[in-house]
Amino acid sequence: MIAGGILVLGLTAVLARSFYEQNHVVVKEYRVESPKLGEAFDGYTMVVLADLHDKGAGRRNNRMLAAICRIHPDAVVAAGDLVYAKRGKCRYAESLRGLKRLAFRYPVYYGLGDHEERMRRHYRDHWEQWYREVTR
Repeated sequence: MIAGGILVLGLTAVLARSFYEQNHVVVKEYRVESPKLGEAFDGYTMVVLADLHDKGAGRRNNRMLAAICRIHPDAVVAAGDLVYAKRGKCRYAESLRGLKRLAFRYPVYYGLGDHEERMRRHYRDHWEQWYREVTR
Protein backbone atom coordinates (compact mmCIF):
# COMPACT_ATOMS: atom_id res chain seq x y z
CA MET A 1 0.00 0.00 0.00
CA ILE A 2 2.77 2.46 0.93
CA ALA A 3 4.83 1.44 -2.12
CA GLY A 4 1.83 2.15 -4.37
CA GLY A 5 1.40 5.58 -2.79
CA ILE A 6 5.07 6.37 -3.27
CA LEU A 7 4.87 5.24 -6.91
CA VAL A 8 1.83 7.46 -7.57
CA LEU A 9 3.53 10.39 -5.85
CA GLY A 10 6.71 9.85 -7.90
CA LEU A 11 4.79 9.65 -11.19
CA THR A 12 2.84 12.79 -10.30
CA ALA A 13 6.10 14.65 -9.61
CA VAL A 14 7.58 13.52 -12.96
CA LEU A 15 4.46 14.58 -14.87
CA ALA A 16 4.33 17.94 -13.07
CA ARG A 17 8.00 18.61 -13.90
CA SER A 18 7.44 17.63 -17.54
CA PHE A 19 4.44 19.98 -17.80
CA TYR A 20 6.46 22.80 -16.22
CA GLU A 21 9.40 22.32 -18.61
CA GLN A 22 7.12 22.29 -21.65
CA ASN A 23 5.34 25.49 -20.66
CA HIS A 24 8.02 27.74 -19.20
CA VAL A 25 10.90 29.69 -20.66
CA VAL A 26 14.32 29.23 -19.14
CA VAL A 27 17.04 31.69 -20.11
CA LYS A 28 20.62 30.74 -19.39
CA GLU A 29 23.39 33.17 -20.20
CA TYR A 30 26.87 32.07 -21.21
CA ARG A 31 29.79 34.36 -22.02
CA VAL A 32 32.28 33.04 -24.56
CA GLU A 33 35.63 34.78 -24.85
CA SER A 34 38.34 33.75 -27.29
CA PRO A 35 40.94 35.65 -29.30
CA LYS A 36 39.99 33.36 -32.21
CA LEU A 37 36.58 35.02 -32.51
CA GLY A 38 37.96 38.41 -33.45
CA GLU A 39 36.56 41.90 -32.96
CA ALA A 40 33.53 41.25 -35.17
CA PHE A 41 32.05 39.20 -32.34
CA ASP A 42 32.75 41.64 -29.49
CA GLY A 43 29.38 42.12 -27.81
CA TYR A 44 27.70 39.71 -30.26
CA THR A 45 24.64 38.02 -28.75
CA MET A 46 23.10 34.78 -29.98
CA VAL A 47 20.04 32.94 -28.77
CA VAL A 48 20.18 29.16 -29.12
CA LEU A 49 16.93 27.17 -29.30
CA ALA A 50 16.96 23.39 -29.04
CA ASP A 51 14.70 20.44 -28.33
CA LEU A 52 11.39 22.29 -28.43
CA HIS A 53 9.73 19.31 -30.16
CA ASP A 54 7.07 21.60 -31.65
CA LYS A 55 6.19 23.00 -28.26
CA GLY A 56 6.54 26.64 -27.45
CA ALA A 57 6.48 28.19 -24.05
CA GLY A 58 3.01 29.62 -23.83
CA ARG A 59 0.32 29.86 -26.44
CA ARG A 60 1.84 30.03 -29.92
CA ASN A 61 5.30 30.66 -28.54
CA ASN A 62 4.41 34.13 -27.25
CA ARG A 63 6.30 33.87 -23.95
CA MET A 64 9.39 32.43 -25.57
CA LEU A 65 9.40 35.03 -28.35
CA ALA A 66 8.94 37.84 -25.83
CA ALA A 67 11.93 36.55 -23.84
CA ILE A 68 14.03 36.47 -27.01
CA CYS A 69 13.02 40.01 -27.97
CA ARG A 70 14.05 41.26 -24.52
CA ILE A 71 17.53 39.88 -25.19
CA HIS A 72 17.83 41.72 -28.56
CA PRO A 73 20.06 39.05 -30.12
CA ASP A 74 22.24 39.59 -33.17
CA ALA A 75 21.21 36.13 -34.39
CA VAL A 76 19.12 33.11 -33.46
CA VAL A 77 20.48 29.57 -33.81
CA ALA A 78 18.02 26.70 -33.94
CA ALA A 79 20.11 23.74 -32.82
CA GLY A 80 17.72 21.01 -33.91
CA ASP A 81 14.68 19.10 -32.73
CA LEU A 82 12.32 22.04 -33.06
CA VAL A 83 9.90 19.67 -34.81
CA TYR A 84 8.39 16.45 -33.46
CA ALA A 85 8.57 13.28 -35.54
CA LYS A 86 8.11 10.00 -33.72
CA ARG A 87 5.89 6.92 -33.55
CA GLY A 88 3.33 7.77 -36.20
CA LYS A 89 3.20 11.48 -35.34
CA CYS A 90 4.74 14.44 -37.09
CA ARG A 91 4.21 18.02 -35.89
CA TYR A 92 5.91 21.22 -36.89
CA ALA A 93 3.27 23.98 -37.20
CA GLU A 94 4.00 25.62 -33.84
CA SER A 95 7.77 25.71 -34.36
CA LEU A 96 7.35 26.96 -37.93
CA ARG A 97 5.14 29.84 -36.73
CA GLY A 98 7.76 30.78 -34.14
CA LEU A 99 10.64 30.58 -36.63
CA LYS A 100 8.81 32.81 -39.09
CA ARG A 101 8.22 35.40 -36.41
CA LEU A 102 11.88 35.28 -35.38
CA ALA A 103 13.14 35.45 -38.98
CA PHE A 104 11.17 38.64 -39.48
CA ARG A 105 13.37 40.33 -36.84
CA TYR A 106 16.67 38.42 -36.71
CA PRO A 107 18.92 36.25 -38.86
CA VAL A 108 18.04 32.63 -38.06
CA TYR A 109 20.43 29.71 -38.59
CA TYR A 110 19.07 26.17 -38.37
CA GLY A 111 20.93 22.94 -37.62
CA LEU A 112 18.97 19.72 -38.03
CA GLY A 113 18.43 17.26 -35.19
CA ASP A 114 17.28 13.67 -35.09
CA HIS A 115 13.59 14.65 -35.24
CA GLU A 116 14.14 16.65 -38.43
CA GLU A 117 16.07 13.72 -39.86
CA ARG A 118 13.29 11.32 -38.88
CA MET A 119 10.75 13.64 -40.53
CA ARG A 120 12.87 13.64 -43.71
CA ARG A 121 13.07 9.84 -43.78
CA HIS A 122 9.57 8.82 -42.68
CA TYR A 123 7.29 11.79 -43.36
CA ARG A 124 8.52 12.96 -46.75
CA ASP A 125 5.48 15.11 -47.61
CA HIS A 126 5.72 16.91 -44.27
CA TRP A 127 9.47 17.31 -44.73
CA GLU A 128 9.11 18.90 -48.16
CA GLN A 129 6.44 21.34 -46.99
CA TRP A 130 8.39 22.23 -43.81
CA TYR A 131 11.67 22.60 -45.72
CA ARG A 132 10.09 24.93 -48.31
CA GLU A 133 8.71 27.11 -45.54
CA VAL A 134 11.80 27.18 -43.33
CA THR A 135 14.18 28.05 -46.18
CA ARG A 136 12.18 30.97 -47.57
